[in-house]
Amino acid sequence: MLIYFFCLPSALFAEEWSEARLHSITLALESAVKQKHWEQAIDLGESTLVGCLTLRTEQDPGCIAIMVKNAVAYYKSGLSQTHFKQIARAYRQSSSVLGAEHFSTFNAREIYYQLLMERERYKEAIPLVIEYIDVEKATNNDEYKILDRLIQLYGLYQVTEQYEHGEPTLLRMLHLTEKLLGTDDQDYKRIALTLAELYCRQKRYHEFFSFAGKHKLGLRCPSS
Repeated sequence: MLIYFFCLPSALFAEEWSEARLHSITLALESAVKQKHWEQAIDLGESTLVGCLTLRTEQDPGCIAIMVKNAVAYYKSGLSQTHFKQIARAYRQSSSVLGAEHFSTFNAREIYYQLLMERERYKEAIPLVIEYIDVEKATNNDEYKILDRLIQLYGLYQVTEQYEHGEPTLLRMLHLTEKLLGTDDQDYKRIALTLAELYCRQKRYHEFFSFAGKHKLGLRCPSS
């Protein structure tokens, strides 16, 4: 056994992972990402992730950072669709461990959201839009961005037939549009019309007449 041990090729030991080797390749990965050498970044990132998971765990912040760098490299190189599972993993780990407001989560969420929309997996995209809104409110609180996300959210609820969420989302949109643009704005009027039509379809005639009258919409609800 000792003879066999000393006859093993030295290359085998060169491939063993250590924190020093992991650190060295991570620096090379960061350099490739910074220089936008995406193919090189993918090769280094995949290798580095193997080493990180060998030495640490999937919940380690350093390993998560590598996952997110890999997701960015896949996206930038046009290979995101073929690495969907890895990108989804990067987002979920970053969101759950590092938090929704972390910059790594922001990057992973952007890429994952685009992939879900491209694949028409709209129901799975809804929690990401909700997270977008929550993060924006907690950080910059740019109400124009929040309004844009609410419009996206309403559209996703409609296309996934989650109609029970329509009214509360429209009310949030109406309130924010009034605050930002005023009641004379065309977007405000469109949202108000959509909400009134919703009340009519649901045969909620009291709400319809009260809302349509208050906003002077000039609508009729034919089945009332």
